[in-house]
Amino acid sequence: MSEQAVQSAGPAPAALNPVTLTPEDLGRPEAIEAFTGLCLTALADPGTGALIFELGERAPRGGLPAALLAASETLPQTHDALLALINVVRTARVPTVARLSGKVGGPAATLALATALRVAGPSLRFGFPERRLGLLPLGGAMGLAAARAGAGPTLDAVLSGRWLGAAEAEASGLVEIVTATEPPAAGVAARKLIDEGGAHLLADRRGALEDPDRFLGATAAARLRATDPLSETAIDCIEAVLLLPPEVAASIEAEALAQFAAAPGTRARLRRARTEARLARGGPRPAGVALLGAAPELAPIAAAIIAADLPVTFVDPEIDRLRAALEAVAGDQDRAVEAGRLSEAARDHAWGLVSATLEPSGIIGADVALAAGPALDGVDLPPGLVGAALAVDTTATGALPGLWLTLGAGGGGLAEIVAGREVSHDSLRRLAGLAEALGALAVKVAPGRALPSLRLRFVLWRAVADCVALGCAPAALEAAFRDLGLARGPVATALDLGAAGLASLLRAAGTAEAARIGPAALDRLFQSEAAPVETPLGAAEARDLCLAALANEGMRLIAEATLPDAEAVDLVATLVLGLPADLGGPMLWAERLGGRTRLLAARNLLRGMAVRTGAGPGPAAAVFWEPAAGWEERIRAGRGA
Repeated sequence: MSEQAVQSAGPAPAALNPVTLTPEDLGRPEAIEAFTGLCLTALADPGTGALIFELGERAPRGGLPAALLAASETLPQTHDALLALINVVRTARVPTVARLSGKVGGPAATLALATALRVAGPSLRFGFPERRLGLLPLGGAMGLAAARAGAGPTLDAVLSGRWLGAAEAEASGLVEIVTATEPPAAGVAARKLIDEGGAHLLADRRGALEDPDRFLGATAAARLRATDPLSETAIDCIEAVLLLPPEVAASIEAEALAQFAAAPGTRARLRRARTEARLARGGPRPAGVALLGAAPELAPIAAAIIAADLPVTFVDPEIDRLRAALEAVAGDQDRAVEAGRLSEAARDHAWGLVSATLEPSGIIGADVALAAGPALDGVDLPPGLVGAALAVDTTATGALPGLWLTLGAGGGGLAEIVAGREVSHDSLRRLAGLAEALGALAVKVAPGRALPSLRLRFVLWRAVADCVALGCAPAALEAAFRDLGLARGPVATALDLGAAGLASLLRAAGTAEAARIGPAALDRLFQSEAAPVETPLGAAEARDLCLAALANEGMRLIAEATLPDAEAVDLVATLVLGLPADLGGPMLWAERLGGRTRLLAARNLLRGMAVRTGAGPGPAAAVFWEPAAGWEERIRAGRGA
């Protein structure tokens, strides 16, 4: 449909007499059943000429819709309730239309695919994020998508778990119309229904299934690339749509969904996603970001800001430093183009986001200013700018908030906002909005203590160092962590930083943390061989000791109220240390998915290590290997970690 036609379509014609329905909750079985009742009531009215569903939401950080997280708590019942709703929509006596804006995924995507026509606004992000949880889409979504778009686009969307923009969703066949307005113009869909009579829209369209050879060719190609059981099962379910009767295909999908829902890795992923949604601090997306001081440590921050499609302005009074910063950005982009990670058009767009100025007064369009170290001291920021200090002493106090970013190589990460009572609520919201734009979880931390991210990192490094002292070879311990699923284990990350980098990070953590960890002990991280001992630690045992040490630190973080609960500890540890999602984190590891045995075993590992290192009673044991008080309380209560 042309842009002119889209803009002139106007409101829905009265002759169509549509009924618009907006589901408030597609995540709970009882809510879905109630919404199904509303649909049936509307269809029973002879005056109803069409059903229009308003779908879409602003999903929390991580991109998982609230309905999907709610549905995961009662998967079998939610799946059955959703199937009943889908059946009502697919067999409706009148045309059905989905108006889509924002993020449409999970149960909302299934409902949208059940309608005869989908019209989207430019803000649409359509997808199947269930993959990130180790789940399959609910309510027969894969079959519906395959019937609309074919096997190839459906498999790409389901197996990647990524969000499709409005244009890509339209090109794939998952959406029929993209309007120029937001929300999408109802008149566009209504006029199409009237102009085309609506007859073909009443049928269960299976046009994408009419070429079996092409369909099966797409599934065969996807099967060659599949590397995990979830992908292989998704391909099986999509093939079943073509090859088997609908009721048989549906039963296969339901059995597969139940199987993956019960997997420990899925439970760990769901736990993390719910915690992330609970802890996420939302805020307005920045108009732009100013970086004060063209320091080398700001380079990865600048890259992340540009990748988030935000304008960035370098501010430095020295022209040579500004030139060097701009050349570094250009060089990174050129290398990305050469490596095929970035198109030339995308590079040109990214370069258009970058500007530079010698004075803060030259900042235009930015509403957040970040600076390395003391670069904000004595600087008068233009009105409307919120300032934050990066990479400063994280235990310092003051009116200016501190921001400690731990960004992952593939996006995401953690943003710890160090803020005392002097920091305004608006400043916190602005920084949380920046973190959200960068794909990072924002966590507010009170000043005066080392950040949770640094404490967990140094506890892991100290535990590794002690294991090396007890005869575990560094290379073997690194391999044991990689077997667990880490891309780079603690030995490799220490070597990446080097002794100087590790010392600098420890200074940022504060003098109290340095005294607790013991800088001299960390020197063992750089040994190529294990210490000679009569009975050396095995790599697997050493890895378990390291995880127990992390759980022990988690107990302390909870007791101090630095982090609210075990789930928050695990989320921070996963984001900062790169622990695999299926592990869930050190606290869940200690809990062993609900049993008491691992709690006792982990506590006993700590006690044994305290004796083995010669700590015994005394200050050294109290600050590191001695089990925290929280272990006894949780074991007695049977609450798990």
